[in-house]
Amino acid sequence: LVTVYAAWRYIEQRADELVKDDLDGQKRAIAGRFAGWAMGWGNGMRVEASYITAHDSLTPMQLADRWRTLMESYWPIISIQLADESGNEVALLREDSTLLLRESFLGSVDGPSLLTRLDVPLDTLVPRTRLDTSENDPRTQEWFGQALRNRHVDPVWSGSPVTGLLTIAQLIRPKSDSASFRVLAFTIDPLRMGTGLLGRSGNTTMRGSGVFPSGSMLSTGAIGHDTVAARAMSAWAAAPSETTFELGVGSRYRCVIRPHTVNGCTVHIGAAIDLAVLDGLMIPARHITMAG
Repeated sequence: LVTVYAAWRYIEQRADELVKDDLDGQKRAIAGRFAGWAMGWGNGMRVEASYITAHDSLTPMQLADRWRTLMESYWPIISIQLADESGNEVALLREDSTLLLRESFLGSVDGPSLLTRLDVPLDTLVPRTRLDTSENDPRTQEWFGQALRNRHVDPVWSGSPVTGLLTIAQLIRPKSDSASFRVLAFTIDPLRMGTGLLGRSGNTTMRGSGVFPSGSMLSTGAIGHDTVAARAMSAWAAAPSETTFELGVGSRYRCVIRPHTVNGCTVHIGAAIDLAVLDGLMIPARHITMAG
């Protein structure tokens, strides 16, 4: 009986090691995918900044036509904004399945921004342009101040613990001394980073210098159930930890969520595994132990 018990304990320990190895492998794969996306966003930012620098006379509609292609190519980008030191801004925003062109003037001191729906035909009765319901001053945003303070060529990253969104911004220096500085910004939603990736920890308060719970990704492997990802993020948010955990009593899912830093901004990357799949792999070993 002692031998059988020892063999059974060894199988359980081996199963636990397999779970940890699988979760670590999933997390590394997601981290690699995120790094690839981050490089793509940075390259797109540099191209756009160079183009804007070379064409100072672009109209808001010309910018929107150019940015539409960029937003269709990068689904996680939910807004592109170009603002200057006076509080003027041109922005292309996603609103459900439509795109909105937002024009703000002098930090909205004389009134709210103008919103124009780009997908409405000119001959329709639906109004294409309306006033925004709130004022907008881009100079009050964190990304604007960070970009102005940045002395490097590379863009700067920031994260919002409230919305769970990431922002990448770059300072565009004028070609002449009479022109004003401008800042180009991409706002990115981690929830849009492809299938099998889900979760944001924006409702979680993290302690520590330079740690922003700005966005998270959770992979559920081959299962891909959004409910599993949502439950895992909720359970982790209640008690943040880097150790593995299960989704409640009697749960069949083992999860792990850990911080991952890219370009000075920290996101939380997670993975989950269905223990039922592992049980199927361990059945032969358990049967042999019982027979022995």
